[in-house]
Amino acid sequence: MNGSAIIPPTYPSRDVQNVENHRAVAAVAELAENGLTIADNFVTYAEGRLPPLAVNGERISEAVAKLHERYRHERAAGWDEARFMGECEQRVTPEEIEDLCTRPALDASAFENTLYQLTDKDLPRGRYLVLKDSLNAIKPHAPKSSVVNLPETLAALHEIQHVDPTEEIKDELSEMDTQQHKYTAQVDEAQAVYDTALSHGDVVEVERAHRHLIAARYEYLVSYVKRLHFLSSTEEDSEVVHFGERLQRLREDAEDAVKAFSDDKHAIKSAVRADLERCEESRAREAATHEAAKAAFQHQKQKMEASLSSVVEHKVQLVNEILEKAAELRKVMEQQRAMTQDVVKAVQEEAKRVTAHEEFVTIGDQHLQRLRRCLEYCHGCEPVIREMEKYVKNMVEKLPQEDAEKALNSIIDHEADEFLKAYRAFVFVCGELTVKKTHRLDTLERQARLAQHNRDSSMDSLDPNYKHYREELAEVLAQAQAVEGVINALHATQDAGEQVFESVEELVLTSCERAEKPFVHPLQEFGHESVAARTRFVNRSMKYVEGEEQEVFQKKARIAEAKALVEQEQEALERGVSAAAIAAPVAASLNAADGTVPAPAQIEA
Repeated sequence: MNGSAIIPPTYPSRDVQNVENHRAVAAVAELAENGLTIADNFVTYAEGRLPPLAVNGERISEAVAKLHERYRHERAAGWDEARFMGECEQRVTPEEIEDLCTRPALDASAFENTLYQLTDKDLPRGRYLVLKDSLNAIKPHAPKSSVVNLPETLAALHEIQHVDPTEEIKDELSEMDTQQHKYTAQVDEAQAVYDTALSHGDVVEVERAHRHLIAARYEYLVSYVKRLHFLSSTEEDSEVVHFGERLQRLREDAEDAVKAFSDDKHAIKSAVRADLERCEESRAREAATHEAAKAAFQHQKQKMEASLSSVVEHKVQLVNEILEKAAELRKVMEQQRAMTQDVVKAVQEEAKRVTAHEEFVTIGDQHLQRLRRCLEYCHGCEPVIREMEKYVKNMVEKLPQEDAEKALNSIIDHEADEFLKAYRAFVFVCGELTVKKTHRLDTLERQARLAQHNRDSSMDSLDPNYKHYREELAEVLAQAQAVEGVINALHATQDAGEQVFESVEELVLTSCERAEKPFVHPLQEFGHESVAARTRFVNRSMKYVEGEEQEVFQKKARIAEAKALVEQEQEALERGVSAAAIAAPVAASLNAADGTVPAPAQIEA
């Protein structure tokens, strides 16, 4: 039998007591029946039976007194553990009490000493393993509903002190290093191909290599962004648990485990105290009920004894008045039999009630004893709870949060610096090709204007190459449209790179602030160089345009000289015509006087 189980009452003398009870009840019933029989045969046996009948009253009183004295209810009266627990409204079940009572003893002092030694970071490994094993002493006392292993969590608070945050974060990035090396090799290879194409001087190969270099730079840039996103991501955003989140989870697990242990013991303590109070209240109610019933029975007993004495006295009177009271005697005997039956029934009920009360008291004593044992167990756990809370609070303060944050910031700074280098290279390589293509577009537009001029003026100059100029103009316009498409694609690539940069811009700016380095956007930096390149190209174009303008100016000057000469000749012609018109009438009059016919005037050209 387990030490915490309630032992039900036993009745080893049950059979003997049953025989004794039967004898006492039979004696009362027999005497009552004999009295009734005597009353029935009163007329016939009056003279011979009157003296025994008078003595019979005293014997009945003695028999009733022995009934009260000797009758016991040596049988189960209905009380067992389940009924007792329900009557007392006990919340702690026998199984829970059994579990608490059978748990091994918890050495609070030894456990406190173990936790105190674990606060030492420089604890030898062997000693640590021994202390870690001794933490398992708390495992049988941990809440069954707890999902966190309390000894493992307490030991993990010591183990985390020996973890290097920088190495942990680098290990998290190790899987991405292979991809990073791959993209680095691709950029180096693309750069080498581009340099080779530049040395060969093939424009088509240079453009193809330049595009390939831009694509490689973009992939390299995106890989750095992924690393930065990975470092700044949380557990909800990524399947990888970062070191900082491990520290936070360890802290939460330790605090939750200790809180669950403390709450469990406080809940048990509260439940046991409540059961103790309810059990004592039920015992008090039962004691009050027992005393009230006992007093009521004593009052009933006195009334019945008085009634029985009255009956016996009345019987004596009837004996004296036997002839007149024969019928009344018969009635009294029936009352006597009924009264004795009531007495037997009342005695039986009272004996049963007394036995039930004794069962309740016995079970209550056992239950109070085991509840006190449970309360002592809860009191024994309180020092352990206080020490564990103190240990967790102390160890949480020692968690390497700042070191982990510094290591993470250092790695993010390095990755952000490498990202800026990669993004700057991407911006410059993409921008250089854009500038070159813009130069090419300017050249094609100039060629288109020249071809259009040649086409439009071919009819005026009777140039036989009209068809050639038209085809040349169409070809140049097609090339210009293709170059515009390339420029648009380069702008789209540049925008994609800008979007990639914007996704980690806050991290990069924060890194620059920590490093106290001024931040210059690569686009702004390249803008100055692109403006300088465009200026140089436009200046070279201006030299050609200025030469063309000089030629046009000289042609305009020669045309102006020719125009002035024509105007002078026209004026001379007009003066000659006017002079000839004036000289004609004078000559006519002279000829008339001479009788000669005038010759026609000649105009010198």
